[in-house]
Amino acid sequence: MSRFIETIRVENYQIQHLEWHQDRVSRTLHAHGTSRIPDLFESLRHYPIQFPGRVRVRIEYDSHGGFSISQF
Repeated sequence: MSRFIETIRVENYQIQHLEWHQDRVSRTLHAHGTSRIPDLFESLRHYPIQFPGRVRVRIEYDSHGGFSISQF
């Protein structure tokens, strides 16, 4: 099983360049033979950003549907 990480910048509670990240996640998973692509917009839409200013959100995912979100 392959695992992947996507790091997304959130600035003042606004997600930056989400469409670029979604495209990269989609291309990565297609290249590894899966059609189960997570929707980052839906996944992050209700995710509680805990700090103002600049925050990094880390998304870990795999080719078997595993998916987790954390921030730092």
